[in-house]
Order: sequence, then structure tokens, then C-alpha cells
Amino acid sequence: MPGAHEALISQELFDLVQLTLRKNSGRSETLKALPEREYLLKGLVRCSHCGMPMWAQTYKSGNSYYREHKASRSIQECPCHGGTIACRVIDKQVRELVSAIELGPRWLEEVLSIISLKDEVDRVKKERDLTITKLHRMARVFMDGLIPEEEYSRQKKL
Repeated sequence: MPGAHEALISQELFDLVQLTLRKNSGRSETLKALPEREYLLKGLVRCSHCGMPMWAQTYKSGNSYYREHKASRSIQECPCHGGTIACRVIDKQVRELVSAIELGPRWLEEVLSIISLKDEVDRVKKERDLTITKLHRMARVFMDGLIPEEEYSRQKKL
């Protein structure tokens, strides 16, 4: 027994409205969160003529482009004003450049050596800071008269 009173609308109309509500529920298409896209050179590509940044954008077709943002152009004389270039073209050029880079046979050893030296420098700096802190504390104890001068001098030499 669904209800104790007479129905105001038919079951078919109720079901149709419920179906329409479910279909229309949620965010509208214009407010739907877009998936995060990855652009290899996002924020790095600039116009070769005017030097202004180019924006990465993917169109409904699925093709990605770097394009000049017309509204923010301060240089109206730029021959590329509002132009676009396919991301795949620039990405391919960068890939070819990076592939052409040859690292020497010992590059990994040299990089690891530099990292090791940096770690050693950091360790020595921490040790030095700790020693300076201890010396300051010991100087305060000596100045307060809690240890004799001989003990202070001996500890300072350590």
C-alpha cells in the first residue's frame, strides 16, 4: 500500500519525472570539472616575434595547441597576433633536441660526487652550528661562575 490517499498524478508521469530529474541532476556541462591536462612546455612557450607567453589549450576535437591570448596582447603589431601552433609540433622539436644531448661517460659519477659533497657540507655546517651553540652555553656557565676558568679553557679546546 504505497499511500493511504488517492494519487494526484499517474504512476507513469511520476516515473517519467523521476527519470528526468536523475538525468538532469548533478553539475551542468558548463560547470563540470575538466580533467587536468598535461602540456610538456606549459608556461615556457613564448612567441618568437614579440616574446609574449603562449597559452596551452585543448579544443573539443582533442587537439592541443599553444596559442597567443588575444585579449592580453599589449603588442598589437605582432605578426602572430592570436596565432596557434600544435603542441605536438613543438613537443617533437624539444624531444629531438633532448634526444640529441649526449652526456659524457662519467656524468653520473660526477653528479653523484657533487650530491655527496653537498651532503657533506650540510653535515659539517650542522656540526659547526651545534659546536657554536655548546660554546655559547659554556661561556654563559663560566660567566655565571658555575665552572672555573681552567675547566672552561679545557672544554673550549676540545
